[in-house]
This record gives sequence, C-alpha cells and structure tokens, in this order.
Amino acid sequence: MLEFFVSLGFSHAEVLDMATINSARALGLTDTGILTPGMRADLVVLDGNPLTELRALRRIQHVFTAGRPLT
Repeated sequence: MLEFFVSLGFSHAEVLDMATINSARALGLTDTGILTPGMRADLVVLDGNPLTELRALRRIQHVFTAGRPLT
C-alpha cells in the first residue's frame, strides 16, 4: 500500500514520515512517532532498509513498545 505513494512521486523517506510521525500527529499523539530522547520507545526492527526498499516493512524482525519487546 505504501508503495502507491512512491508511484505518486513521494520519496521513501517522505512515505515513512507519513506512516510514522505524521500519522501520530494526526491522531493527536505527541509522545510517539519519532526516535528522539523523551519520546516513547516504540520501534520496529526490519530485515532490510525501507529507505531503499519499502517492501522491507513486510519483513518485521522485532517490535518494541514503550521500550519493551512485544512477544
């Protein structure tokens, strides 16, 4: 689905921003969406680099929420 935005001319980085920080802001969430000190430690570890291949988003290796692994 996110690949559609690339076909519209958005860069991979712009698509990732839309899916993370911009979505969090649209939902009124102010403590998540970006990796920076003071924010929630929500993180998805992928097998690949989504900046060069958005399909890497389908190859999830680990998920952390609030700094804890999701099992």
